[in-house]
Amino acid sequence: YYQKPFVLWISVLFYTLYLKGTLAQNVSSIGAPFKSKENSGLLVFYSFAETINLFKHEIYINVTGVRELLDAFHYDCQLLPEERKKLEEIEKSPTKLRRPFIVIESNNRHTRRMVAKKLANHMGGLYMNNPPPCLHRFRESFLEHAILKKAFYSLSMYASAVNVTRQWYNDVVVMAGFWHDQAAYSIARTHQSGIPPKESSIYKWPSDLLRPDVAFFIHSPPPRFSRGAPINHVMRKRLLDVYRNMQDPGLIEISEIYNHDQIRYEMEVELQKMYKADYQKFLKPPKVFSRYGQQQPNPFYPKY
Repeated sequence: YYQKPFVLWISVLFYTLYLKGTLAQNVSSIGAPFKSKENSGLLVFYSFAETINLFKHEIYINVTGVRELLDAFHYDCQLLPEERKKLEEIEKSPTKLRRPFIVIESNNRHTRRMVAKKLANHMGGLYMNNPPPCLHRFRESFLEHAILKKAFYSLSMYASAVNVTRQWYNDVVVMAGFWHDQAAYSIARTHQSGIPPKESSIYKWPSDLLRPDVAFFIHSPPPRFSRGAPINHVMRKRLLDVYRNMQDPGLIEISEIYNHDQIRYEMEVELQKMYKADYQKFLKPPKVFSRYGQQQPNPFYPKY
């Protein structure tokens, strides 16, 4: 159920595509600032090259913050040489167990975040968010440019992938929201008259982006009481259908549960079915904190 890590893939990807600057030479051949998979209005990125090409296009390269973002990605988000060397050595060890990379999606982002934190904590793992710390300061830089905002989150996913490989030999990594999230909302909003069939390539994961070992989708019920804008039930249904059509990896759906701990429990049941005896090897004592904020062992750590 899990594969060897992609440290060599990461090295080749970023060195070839960014450091050598080969993408910059091909910008003139793009033809348009951005080409989507099946619809000119679809803001979904399907490769690292597509993402970088957009930022380096003459229309966008001089937008405030773009050059600084690319510099930060290059200098702050990559593996250090010593990190890359260490990971390559670990990969060769037949006794070193890589832990799962788990992504949690949902039609309710608060639920997604809370459950991801609970699952990571209960497994003694590491919770990660997107964008990663190395790019977090750019979160509000492109709010006025819809396409640059999408490209920023696409670039952030490649940076987050590097962070995952830094950690997954030490901890289970749980991330709240990844490529499925960005793609699903764009597909659902673009195809309002009907989404493409399940076999469409529009649902396929980018071939050069690190894939999660397991991806969950929490289908949260509509809130019992809503004080905000009216609930768009048509959009909710369309978004649900998009998530269900996602391929390679598809999503394990958990439906109609309000309680976050119950959702977390259902996820652990699925993980135990999937990994069997290896599941217990992944676990560490959950992190708990004293009243002064200091970490201490959890005396209530359950035995599986």
